[in-house]
Amino acid sequence: MKKFIFLVIFTLLLGSCSVLQQTDEMGLVRFQLLSGAKEFSSNAVEGPWSLMISIKRCKGRVVYEREIVELYSMGEGYISEPLSLKGGNYELTEFLVLNDEKRVIYATPIEESMKAYLVDDPLPIGFFVHRHETTAVSPEVLSVGDAAPEDFGYEGFSFDVVETIVFKVEVYEWIEEENVLTEATMTVSSGEEELYFGELGAEMNEIE
Repeated sequence: MKKFIFLVIFTLLLGSCSVLQQTDEMGLVRFQLLSGAKEFSSNAVEGPWSLMISIKRCKGRVVYEREIVELYSMGEGYISEPLSLKGGNYELTEFLVLNDEKRVIYATPIEESMKAYLVDDPLPIGFFVHRHETTAVSPEVLSVGDAAPEDFGYEGFSFDVVETIVFKVEVYEWIEEENVLTEATMTVSSGEEELYFGELGAEMNEIE
C-alpha cells in the first residue's frame, strides 16, 4: 500500500492536545506535498488537486469543517493555499486528498479505525500555530483505493435509488369542431394513495 508524507514547511508540533495560551494575533497553516509528485503529475485524473480538512481548537470548537483547500503545482511538488488561524493549539481531525473529480484518493486514518495501525500518528493530530509565522502539519496518508470511509474512521452514508416513470400529457378541449390545447389539473393515484397532483399547461406537459 502506498504511503506519502506531507512535509513540514516551518515549525511543527505534533502529539497530544494540551491547551496553551491562545492569542488574537494570526498565523498561517500550509500543506506541501513532495513525495509521489512525479507519479501524480503523470496522471491528471488521479493527481492531487485539493485537500478536504477539518480543524478544531484544542479541546474547543471547530474552526474549519471539511474545508476545501486548493493545491498548486510547484516544481516537482504541490503547495497548498494557506489557512489563517489565531495563534494557539489546534487539532487536525480530518485530512483527505481529492483528485480533479472531487474523489478522495488519499486519506489519513483516524485513531482506532481499521487502518490506523498503518501510520505512525493517526488523527487527531495536535499542532500549534505561532503568530506571524507559517506552520505546517505533516500527516501520513494512505491510498484509499476501494476502501470504505469507515475503514479510515470517517462517517459514510448509503442511499437507495428510487426508480421513476416519466410520461407526457396534453389536454384538449373540443371547441367549435376543433381540438384546442387547454389547461387542466391532474391527479395520479395508486389505490387510495395519491402519487401526484399538479396543474397542466396548455402545452405538452412532462410528468415524473
